Amino acid sequence: MTQHRHTPRVCIIGWDGADWRILRPMLAAGQLPHLARLLARGRYGDLTSTVPPVTAPAWTTFLTGVNPGRHGLFTWQGRLNERLERPFLNASHVRARRLWNWLTDAGVRSLFLNVPLTYPPAPLDGVLVSGMLTPGTHVTFTYPPEVKARLLAVLPEYQLDVEMQHTERDRTSPTGMRAHLEEVSRATRQRVAAWFLLWEEYGPFDVAMIVFEGPDRVQHPLYGYAADVPPPNADAQWPERRAWVWAYYTFLDQQLGLILEALSEETTVFLVSDHGFGPLEWEFCVNDWLATQGWLRFHDHARHLYAPLRPLARWAKRMLPRRWVQRSREAFVGLKAVDWAHTVAYGGGVMEDGIWLNVKGREPYGVVSPDEYDAVREALIQALQEVTLPDGRPLCRRVYRREDIYHGPYVDMAADVVLELNEGVRFTTLRAPRGYFRAVQPAGQGTHRRRGILAVAGPQLSPGPFTRPYTLADVAPTVLALLGIPVPEAAFDGRVMDEVVATYHRATALPETETAVPEDFSPEEAEQIEAHLRALGYVD
Repeated sequence: MTQHRHTPRVCIIGWDGADWRILRPMLAAGQLPHLARLLARGRYGDLTSTVPPVTAPAWTTFLTGVNPGRHGLFTWQGRLNERLERPFLNASHVRARRLWNWLTDAGVRSLFLNVPLTYPPAPLDGVLVSGMLTPGTHVTFTYPPEVKARLLAVLPEYQLDVEMQHTERDRTSPTGMRAHLEEVSRATRQRVAAWFLLWEEYGPFDVAMIVFEGPDRVQHPLYGYAADVPPPNADAQWPERRAWVWAYYTFLDQQLGLILEALSEETTVFLVSDHGFGPLEWEFCVNDWLATQGWLRFHDHARHLYAPLRPLARWAKRMLPRRWVQRSREAFVGLKAVDWAHTVAYGGGVMEDGIWLNVKGREPYGVVSPDEYDAVREALIQALQEVTLPDGRPLCRRVYRREDIYHGPYVDMAADVVLELNEGVRFTTLRAPRGYFRAVQPAGQGTHRRRGILAVAGPQLSPGPFTRPYTLADVAPTVLALLGIPVPEAAFDGRVMDEVVATYHRATALPETETAVPEDFSPEEAEQIEAHLRALGYVD
């Protein structure tokens, strides 16, 4: 790849869900030569994610440099409404300035390609192509709008995310694995083709960012293969299947090489992930636990009919139309299965890792009065701190009141109690056959953890590991500092990485807050978003 006429001063490459524990064995085996060269000429270490370490708040914290209490996104969905639904959120619900706002104000042109939670696209000086949680290519997913037509003319099959329309119901059999890995590779290939198309036809850009969702999409169903951790009963073909999975990372590394080869030696390159990954061993069925403690009650039909029908669930998921399966979920495990008149607390969505109190005047059928709120919440926190996993470890590293972990004007949009789960556990509102834990089957799946990756290479950096971990919120102010843009430190929770930028200009005056009216998804778009998140395992 020849060098382009003008390369960005800062290039940000996102590998969604990348984790050093997965990448290090591949590096040692020589599978990732381009990443190895990047690390050899720069600094590297950990990048700490949000609590919970989930895509929606994590990438939004990355873009804004502030915690969820200041940008307003804590999970995929908003608060419970009068229809007993939690509407899906999008970029218009973000209440803080994003990196491109600061760049545009400074006259810096930028490209943002495939960053999650950037639909609907916002105006900026440059180009934005939205990523995850875009309803589809039928909507306006670019800014400027005319970029869409050009992109689809060159890449008519362009995918805004790994669609998984063919592999949602089987990603672990040999046939399903091959199909899934090919689908992830296809999306990765399209992403790089779009990158160079936009760069050539709409550049130059001073800052350019691209996110690859592939690692996350591979690691959720196939973590054991990616991490090279065979199960005790591994068959003779396990090493061959592991090689299939590692081949995707080698392909991703090749695409990284294409991008790096086209950059100038003067470009500062960030490689980041929004969270890391670990093995998934247990699901904590929060509403079942709440029911055993007397804080939640299910309607009689949900209590008495769910257990005998549960053995049919796996067959139904594979064989029945998605809409039928969803209706049965709502009836037996969803919010409509809850007897609200006798419920004090209820679980948030999968990976939200939060519990809501059923508060009078806030929830549609609230029973907890404001006078009772603090006492009920404290009792809930105490009980959660005593829960142990079937393997004897504590369920939670820590249990927080929402105001203890978030700060800002939008804290009241978070769950009342926030759990920082121990490694290997996923939070879910699905029901357990007995008790309130489910052993994860098939084994070898993965789930998010807070510790992601960070690597930075540039002319101003000396090679070696960072001396301490940084956070997602630290990247945006660091990019501004690198570009010589004064950093209004009060506007960020993150701080400029002093191991990347030694000195920088500080600003005291703050610009006016961005004022945008939230745009909810249409019912049809919401259904598409729900189906996609469900396929990813992000909605129960």
